[in-house]
Amino acid sequence: MDELSQSWDAETYRALGVFRFATPHDQAVLSDHWWAAPHRAPYDISVVIPAFNEAGRIAPTLRDLVDHLGNSGGRFEVIVVDDGSTDATVEVVRSVAAEAPEISVVSFDANTGKGAAVRHGVLRSTGALVAVVDADGATPIAELDRLVDAVDGGAGVAVGSRVGTAAGVDRVTKLHRRVMGRVFHAVVAMLVPAPVRDTQCGFKLMTRPVADAIFERVQSDGFSFDVEVLARAAQAGVPIVELAVSWTDVPTSRVRLVRDSAAMFVDVVAIRRRVRRDPWTGPMG
Repeated sequence: MDELSQSWDAETYRALGVFRFATPHDQAVLSDHWWAAPHRAPYDISVVIPAFNEAGRIAPTLRDLVDHLGNSGGRFEVIVVDDGSTDATVEVVRSVAAEAPEISVVSFDANTGKGAAVRHGVLRSTGALVAVVDADGATPIAELDRLVDAVDGGAGVAVGSRVGTAAGVDRVTKLHRRVMGRVFHAVVAMLVPAPVRDTQCGFKLMTRPVADAIFERVQSDGFSFDVEVLARAAQAGVPIVELAVSWTDVPTSRVRLVRDSAAMFVDVVAIRRRVRRDPWTGPMG
């Protein structure tokens, strides 16, 4: 057992809430691990936003993001990956980008799936930290600070969660979505080692080494890509933190509950097979 494992067991990494290390020694141990964020990178943080027919709601999300990150004083980039939209999503993004050069957009000719769009954006990004954020603005951008604090504390992946409570966290959700979320989590818990209670919240942050290593291996193109990302990270021993965040159910969701849930179940079964057939325990594994 290595020094890190002696200091923190698996339950510590899986605990819901703010993640902190007890001593400076623990933080020093983690900073030497492969998943630690690099000290130098073109940007402090890259934010990847997958978008499909989001013309009606992506502009406020982009403006809030630019305002929040701009006020932080760090260097940042925002990459919108348009996944073959048939509306004016690209035009809206370019209009906002005209006033915010930190924003860029990549457009696919056809719809490839959320997972494929995120993978392309993540591997294209260059920030020391990489956030993946949904276009609908369901989680306030200010909640990103919670995830950054967790990664600064030594986590390799920080996951926003609609489960659990914390000071200042507010949620407005519909009953059918809560039920579907619990059913999906139960399926994931039985099939795949993804050590969080809410794999599907579109609000995640990871370090550059984790983003590169994991997304080079993720094959899921659909909505279940999060499960494969978290399963691969857990398999490689990356510390994963799940943090309660505010969330508001946004109308006109792109998820079709019955059709997409069935596809996600099939995808989770395929993820289970891949993770078992081709295990990856990190760069030294």
